[in-house]
Amino acid sequence: MIFDPGDLRHRIDIYRGDEILYHNIHASIMPVRGSEYYNARVTESKSTATIRIRYRKGIDEGCQIVYKDEVYGIDSVVDPYYEHESLELYVTRKRRGVTPATKPGTGTSGGWEP
Repeated sequence: MIFDPGDLRHRIDIYRGDEILYHNIHASIMPVRGSEYYNARVTESKSTATIRIRYRKGIDEGCQIVYKDEVYGIDSVVDPYYEHESLELYVTRKRRGVTPATKPGTGTSGGWEP
């Protein structure tokens, strides 16, 4: 195995549109410092992270990842050494403070009870 399975201590959900592909899977989330870049004389920042999971089919750049109250968009998917043991997902945080009524896959109908 390429990595230590003990590092997979986070639980994430993976969505494609409103459909859930994988629910409550083990993952390792490694935040990367906010990168700043100069674009058209404006400095912008974006929060990125690397999420490592066991290999699963069907995950691509069209998917979203939900971890606790954060939603991440996938920028790229890497299968290290093409061994089909793990996937490295390079992601950018899209939203923070997501309630169950606004998570992907739950639609816009509120009315949830904690």
